[in-house]
Amino acid sequence: MLAKRVAIAYLLLENKYTYREISKTLKISLGTIAKVHATFALKGEGYRNIIGNLVTNKNIKNLLSEFLDLVTPTKRTLTGEKYLKLKYESKNKREEPL
Repeated sequence: MLAKRVAIAYLLLENKYTYREISKTLKISLGTIAKVHATFALKGEGYRNIIGNLVTNKNIKNLLSEFLDLVTPTKRTLTGEKYLKLKYESKNKREEPL
C-alpha cells in the first residue's frame, strides 16, 4: 500500500493526471488519492524526500515512465508508422535530462 501512495504522490506532482485516471490506473479509491493529496499538501516532507530521491535517479524515473506506459490505456487503433512514431517520441521524452 505504501508503494501505491508514493505512486499517487508522484503522479499528483506531475500534474498530468486527474484523480479518476490515477484511480483507474492504480486501482484505488478517490478517497485514498484525496488523503494522499491532503497529506502531501500540508505536511508532505516525507513524500517529497522519497519522490526527490526517485526523480534524481534517472533509471528509476524511466522505469516509472515505462510502468505508466504499460498500465495506461494504449492506442490500439494506431498501427504501423503512427504507433512507432508515438512510441519513439515517448521514449525520447523519458530520456530527457532533468
